[in-house]
Amino acid sequence: MVCGAEPPLYHERMCEQCTRIRATIAKVPQHIQYFQCANCYLYDVGGRWVEMSFDDLQEELLNRNLQVDESASGLVTEISAEVIDDRNTVLHLEFTASIHGLQFE
Repeated sequence: MVCGAEPPLYHERMCEQCTRIRATIAKVPQHIQYFQCANCYLYDVGGRWVEMSFDDLQEELLNRNLQVDESASGLVTEISAEVIDDRNTVLHLEFTASIHGLQFE
């Protein structure tokens, strides 16, 4: 046991509180850079210039950069965008998943 708590124990024999402290549903880089053509407004996605909505671009960038805990199941992602200016957008992300039988938000 890691913490010395009584059962029930979860991943690596930790109590619920210690499991919640140590488990992370997903990780995303603090900054994700993308390029948009100033003339035609296409986005550079995977080395190709493509036409897509900004919402689709956000989802594509998230999918390419998201690292999900391998023990997480039932991952649900909520995305809301806050446009700062024409060159910067902050994405607010909320993740919900189950890890080792515990529901995380």
